Amino acid sequence: ALPEVLATIAPISDAVLLKGAATFLRAPELEDLRPIGDIDLLVDPSRVRAVLEALQAQGWRLQIGQLDAFTDDDFAAMHGLGIVRQPHEAVDVHWFPLRTIRSPWMSRHLLATSEPAPLASGQAHVPALTEHVLIVLLHGSGAGGDGRIDWALEAGALIERYPEAIDLHQARALARRFDLERELEESLEVVSSDVGVTIPKAGFVSGLRLRAQQAAEERLPNDVDRKSTRLNSSH
Repeated sequence: ALPEVLATIAPISDAVLLKGAATFLRAPELEDLRPIGDIDLLVDPSRVRAVLEALQAQGWRLQIGQLDAFTDDDFAAMHGLGIVRQPHEAVDVHWFPLRTIRSPWMSRHLLATSEPAPLASGQAHVPALTEHVLIVLLHGSGAGGDGRIDWALEAGALIERYPEAIDLHQARALARRFDLERELEESLEVVSSDVGVTIPKAGFVSGLRLRAQQAAEERLPNDVDRKSTRLNSSH
């Protein structure tokens, strides 16, 4: 179903896979790591209604509610909606990557920096590696997921496979934009202590350097509504 879904979306919006779908497409040898129930994909927030309308025309239906009942305010307060067609065909269409990151800027950043990955038929896009790992880590934290050990195994496998390619300095800076640095550090600690994955030392910064980074970022325009990203929302 994935190639068909991506082909339906392509004339309307760019799309990038998230979470397990992105992990197993990027590294197929990790497919046995955990089961995957549905496919998570991200589209441009400004095009989400058109995307869902096109998918409905292909026989997909919302798991909750009717599309014409959702207002723009409803979309702003949510981060994604599940759609189904057959019992084993389920897709979560996101316009924001996580409940705790309801930011059009972050959605467009993930789309703009995504990388192609081959499918059996055609190709899809996955987040850039640092952003990929960040989303998995935050999804598994208390702020962004249900705390299952699955996310820690997944994040740990990616860190072990690509230790030199993941920029935890950048991940930390992105998390800080949304006041989620504490959640990121807690997630990294779980990956290290519970899963037994060594976090590359190059990914950590000294307190002095961290304060210098924070000071530099504070001098930049703030295009993120931090408070809005911390509100609770239903899927």
